[in-house]
Amino acid sequence: MYTVTREVSAHDDGVWGVAWTPTTNQVLTNAVDATVKCWDGATGELVRTLDGAHQLGIHSLSADATGQRALTAALDHRMVLWDLTNGEVVREITTEPNANAAARLAPAGDVLAAGGPTGNVTFWSATTGEKVQTVQASPKYTTALAYSPDGKTLACGTQAGHVDLIDVESGKLLHSLSGHASTVRSLAFSPDATQLYSTSDDRRVHLYDAQYGNLIAALVGHSSWVLGVTCHADGDQLATASSDRTVKLWSSRMRQCVDTLNHHTDHIWGVAFSPKGDELVSSGEDGMLMWYKAL
Repeated sequence: MYTVTREVSAHDDGVWGVAWTPTTNQVLTNAVDATVKCWDGATGELVRTLDGAHQLGIHSLSADATGQRALTAALDHRMVLWDLTNGEVVREITTEPNANAAARLAPAGDVLAAGGPTGNVTFWSATTGEKVQTVQASPKYTTALAYSPDGKTLACGTQAGHVDLIDVESGKLLHSLSGHASTVRSLAFSPDATQLYSTSDDRRVHLYDAQYGNLIAALVGHSSWVLGVTCHADGDQLATASSDRTVKLWSSRMRQCVDTLNHHTDHIWGVAFSPKGDELVSSGEDGMLMWYKAL
């Protein structure tokens, strides 16, 4: 069970994502206003604003395992790698139109991955900005990406509702996971990388065995699109964000919803646990960043 502790008007427009860095204890928000804001995870105070690099709304945000670098992707078809220690731009990459619709920074911070309309996923070197390889993950629009914690596997969600698991080193397809009836919106691995969680416009949350490619369970409870998912450090709890204006907490072992949080007034785009799992944040189209604490 979680209770709200802070309600912060984070941006002047919709907040399209949120991340909680694992080691530096910062909360990052990305928004329609083309900025990223960095918040102190302990106090909730604004640390700095990253701006000037994007011209249109930032739809994707991810950080590396050290919490020192972050990748943003925006509607201006650009990806920007940031140094979170000083707020400076490290690298800028311009893609083909919408080819950065889904983008992720590898846990090691050395590779950027992005996909879009063609279904191809392209990898770039964070050091040189050059393309490393392009993988045909799916013939359908790539809508979501997630790295496994060890960086060895990339999950690719599609508009068609399936998820492909790619071996990053070889570029080979490991599994193609079916089950969703509509667009996959978000993906997250369990801390030990044995399970993968996906959310979709079909209002379901799927749990997959990431090693064997089997569907374990489908969690039902949201009344509209499920737009975000995050996994607790204990490997059991999940939190999901939905356009039904709720955050739901689930037990993956019990396969059921254990709590529902109703504090946003519009679509909720993102949700993230703190590294210890004793706190939770969510971001929404209402411009708000909500902070919750475990009871």
